[in-house]
Amino acid sequence: MTTVSGRDSGVSASPHVDAFVAQCQRPHDLKPVEFEALPPFYRALLVMDGTVTRFVEAYHGEPLTSTGIRQETKPLAAYDPWLGAPAGLPVMTRQVLLTGVRTGTLYAYAESRIVPDRLPSCLRAAITSGGELLGRVMRSCRTETYRELLWHGFEYPTDLPDALDDYVGTRFLTRAYQVIAGGRPLMVITEKFPLPDPDEHTAS
Repeated sequence: MTTVSGRDSGVSASPHVDAFVAQCQRPHDLKPVEFEALPPFYRALLVMDGTVTRFVEAYHGEPLTSTGIRQETKPLAAYDPWLGAPAGLPVMTRQVLLTGVRTGTLYAYAESRIVPDRLPSCLRAAITSGGELLGRVMRSCRTETYRELLWHGFEYPTDLPDALDDYVGTRFLTRAYQVIAGGRPLMVITEKFPLPDPDEHTAS
């Protein structure tokens, strides 16, 4: 007889738990997520390791666009353990909004730390030239990468960019992950998805 319970089969009762390799090291301002209480859309967003853009476009039925709000490159002041990068190495910081073309709905705010010297030439040229979404750039450049989910949680960020002033105090579902190629992190991406109030959640 085949046993299907998580306890007997060795499978986690909460599938999202094993997906994140550094959950115990999440930032202190991230609060725990009750995964089963999230609507299906947000549960899928939380654990997917593919391109978020295509999933959101398919789910909501509208194309998405990105707006770059900040991009700069400067040497690291100290060792970055998630990039595996020493002090002094040039790292690009990038902030992008993901919104619906027709509705203008904000679907995500992404912050990225990127090591330009580790990027293939096509990817480096595309990223440094503008605010195009990283998933689309990597797909167009046919970059072979692996995504390692790090941590997740709820937060009410107060230090958002000016472009998100209307969202200060909004609850976000936040996650972070590494993009790895050739055994080294190319970048670390933190994605923040604005959430409705808990009593507005529906299992749609």
